Amino acid sequence: MRATVAPGPAFDLKPSDALATAGMIVTSIPAASATTVASGTVVVEANGEPLIAMNWAFPAYRDIRAGDAGPDVVQLQKTLARLGYATGGTGIFDASTRRGLQQLYSDRGYKAPAGQASSGQGTGQGSASGDRGSSSSAVSIGSNEVYLAARQVLVIPKPSSAVTTIPIKVGERIAAETVLAKLDGQASSVVASTTPERASKVKAGAIGRLTSAGGEQYEVKVTAVASTVAEVSGLGQGVKIDLAFGDSARAAPVSAEGTTSRLEISTGSTAEGLVVPVTAIYSMEDGSSYVVPRSDANKRIAVTVGANIDGSVEIKPGSELKEGDVVVLGTMPSR
Repeated sequence: MRATVAPGPAFDLKPSDALATAGMIVTSIPAASATTVASGTVVVEANGEPLIAMNWAFPAYRDIRAGDAGPDVVQLQKTLARLGYATGGTGIFDASTRRGLQQLYSDRGYKAPAGQASSGQGTGQGSASGDRGSSSSAVSIGSNEVYLAARQVLVIPKPSSAVTTIPIKVGERIAAETVLAKLDGQASSVVASTTPERASKVKAGAIGRLTSAGGEQYEVKVTAVASTVAEVSGLGQGVKIDLAFGDSARAAPVSAEGTTSRLEISTGSTAEGLVVPVTAIYSMEDGSSYVVPRSDANKRIAVTVGANIDGSVEIKPGSELKEGDVVVLGTMPSR
């Protein structure tokens, strides 16, 4: 059957609720020319503050301060540890975690946020060193303890993601639906289309092989089989089959418009898996069909044909034809 390789959905990197409600202005885009965004990357500066990518399972829902404990603290400690900062795994924002957080900011040219609260948007909020300082209108209140500001955390879907584009511009105000970056956070996949008869033999979990136009082969696995015939983009009418690459790190390039690749799926029976090009099938006057082996042009092997799937005809069990046999294509051999 024929298949196409579809790009994975792009991940829109958007602000957390804490960032969206702060009404901050983009003042710099450090990741403007980056090809990847990984945990620890400063993607954007807003009001002079760094907005740092972190691969967390959920958004930052509060500022994390000295003595705080919880799943967000565990996430922060894991992130710091992966980046090489020793923090321990206590699940409590302790002195070790504070030092690791300070070093994370320092290594990127910023001061970590400090203070319990502020009346403005800038003082002690992780502003950059040097001229990129804080707003003088903000006044820190309470102790000067280092903490992690929720609004400075940008959650990314995996430890490192390829950058598709960074649409945000300097001078824009960050709102809830602002897209800070588009990341190719999800893997490409394979989409195939086939007949209902053929689809009925394919089950989720079945292993297949995708062969590109250039002859490259990739292992794929069926993830879903549709129950009805519908229009399948780039493949026409048929029953849609969704597949994932067995190794996401070795996925076929996304199909160019109008191109397809050959897909073979194991249905658990080698006999039922036999297919030949439609041009290898010859018909008798009585309606029966046969193929001609290249090794003996005078021989006819009777076959019972099944579905014709994009020019590949299924050979039903019961014939002498075996996997690997070479058959004559195109024209009736001379007798």
